Amino acid sequence: MSLARHLVVRLRTCFALHTTHITCAIQPKSFGQAPPQVPAGSLMSIREYCKGATKSEKEKTEFVLLINTDDRILGTKTKDEALAFAKKHDCHLVQVEDSRHAEAKKRKIYKIMTPQQMFDHEERQTNAAGAKRDSTAAKQHLVKNVIASSKITENDLNTKLKGIKKWLDKKCEIRVGITGTPESTKQLELIYEKFENYLAGEARFLQKRITNGVLKFVIMPPSEKKNSQKSQPSKQQEASEE
Repeated sequence: MSLARHLVVRLRTCFALHTTHITCAIQPKSFGQAPPQVPAGSLMSIREYCKGATKSEKEKTEFVLLINTDDRILGTKTKDEALAFAKKHDCHLVQVEDSRHAEAKKRKIYKIMTPQQMFDHEERQTNAAGAKRDSTAAKQHLVKNVIASSKITENDLNTKLKGIKKWLDKKCEIRVGITGTPESTKQLELIYEKFENYLAGEARFLQKRITNGVLKFVIMPPSEKKNSQKSQPSKQQEASEE
């Protein structure tokens, strides 16, 4: 009887110890518990995210060289600081091109301008742009081409000459080509003389040549100097008549 009771007590003790071991293995410790391990890939992603955030903040901060209304350098400031400074003094912040400053290669240059300075600056820019357009237009003059045969009729030739005269009034360059045969050189010369006689004093004839029965030459408007000389006698004549 005592042996049986002893075995029962021992079995109960073993069962209690086994249950306690399982409970302790399942439940985490409340104190001194190590933080859960994060996979290496996750840590890398976090680092890259933080770097990206820092980089974007740096990109937003733009540093500029600030110049005062009297062309005095105020130093390097952020764009926001420069705007605030201009607003504080009731002025405008304008980006300018000035290669005199060494900082121009590193960062943009902004100048504080009063309303009057701002107006003058815009006027200068408008005038410069207009002059550039005029210069480009002068270089890009219109070119017209006239092709005819040495057998052209008198009526057709007169029609072409009238058209050329209108083009000359529009300051066009006319390139003429008259085709014939090696034996028609005399006929080509006669046609060239008709061009000269019809446009005498109203055009310049350049680069005349006859090669293999083909007459080529260029007709240009009269030079500006010639035009001015032509207008002066007419003015003097009007004055004398008065």
